[in-house]
Amino acid sequence: MSSTYEELISTKEGMKLFQRERTILEVTELICGILSGQKLKRSELAARLGTTKSNVTQLLDGEANMTLATVSDVFTALGQELHVSATPIGVEIIPASVQYDFQPWNFVTSPALRIAPTFTIEQTAPACGPLAA
Repeated sequence: MSSTYEELISTKEGMKLFQRERTILEVTELICGILSGQKLKRSELAARLGTTKSNVTQLLDGEANMTLATVSDVFTALGQELHVSATPIGVEIIPASVQYDFQPWNFVTSPALRIAPTFTIEQTAPACGPLAA
């Protein structure tokens, strides 16, 4: 018996959908983590972007189709640079341990692993985005 996940990724279209949703989730949760770390409200991000709080909420709920230009604009408004990397599908990468210092927003990767760090927040539910309560 296969799981729903295994059934989904067993087809080309299913894998495409899974990878799209995974990417959206990673980007929106990264943005939400930065907002949380900077103690910044969506309305403040909206003001920095010259848009409305409603538009920011739509971007972060995972339903809006953000362009790379929009993603770049959001990270710039947060005073951040986004660095992208890719790995072959199915290859599990162990992320470097990351220590975050929110004063100002800096991070240091572990010297043991020089792989792009995974952003995590110590909380039971996402701060915002598609999985927010």
